[in-house]
Amino acid sequence: MSNPRIIGIDAATVVGRIGLAMGDISEGQCLIHEALTCKDPVQQIARWIEQGPEVILLSVDAPLGWPTVLGQTLVDHEAGMAPGVPRKEANRLFRRHTDIEIKARLGKQPLDVGADRIARTAHSILCRLHTLSDHCKKAQDLPLAWNLPLNAGCHLLEVYPAATLKAMRAPTRGYKKSTEEGRQARSVIVEWLQKELLIDVNTEALIKSDDVLDATLCVLAGFDFLSGRAVGPSAEESSLAKKEGWIWCRRLPNIE
Repeated sequence: MSNPRIIGIDAATVVGRIGLAMGDISEGQCLIHEALTCKDPVQQIARWIEQGPEVILLSVDAPLGWPTVLGQTLVDHEAGMAPGVPRKEANRLFRRHTDIEIKARLGKQPLDVGADRIARTAHSILCRLHTLSDHCKKAQDLPLAWNLPLNAGCHLLEVYPAATLKAMRAPTRGYKKSTEEGRQARSVIVEWLQKELLIDVNTEALIKSDDVLDATLCVLAGFDFLSGRAVGPSAEESSLAKKEGWIWCRRLPNIE
């Protein structure tokens, strides 16, 4: 596999809140070349793809699938009918298997893709990403990444920056706030990131915007996947993961 390029995408329904970061892998390290928000994220991603190597990994902070039970339940449901899933089992409608696995392994609960605004974010970013083929030949197909090495072309990977931070044991309190407290929290996270990535951009962009910071964390999660550090689905989980999606995230470090 040629040295791949990782494009981190912090998804949002509003264009100005879509954070982007781009990094290249060389000699076992990942170098961040750009990190930003822009008026046309699809065009920016397309440029990075066209200018990049044969293998591109789009590392996306958004669910790339929906709960299987939700789809099965809604097919024959009519207004006013009982849901078909007992109230005490309601999480099966709104949470995917991977969401439950992340909570069990890291103690961090992803948003309910079947019940929260995150579903709109997932829908929006998938629609945007599948217009990339209008802008660059390399993005005609966007298969999900499952196994290494990756073939030439563009591949999608679902990641979750909050889980990556949790697995790093990095402090996360308040880093989303648009206040001085938030800036200070993001500054601390940038220091942690500099231990993991070579950041060849002005770090002020990451400190100023949590969207840009999350996009950079998406690159790190993609680097973890390419380095074999991320936890994938077991053989028993594989079929369901390919239907619902899978959050790729590193393991918690061993503490002696």
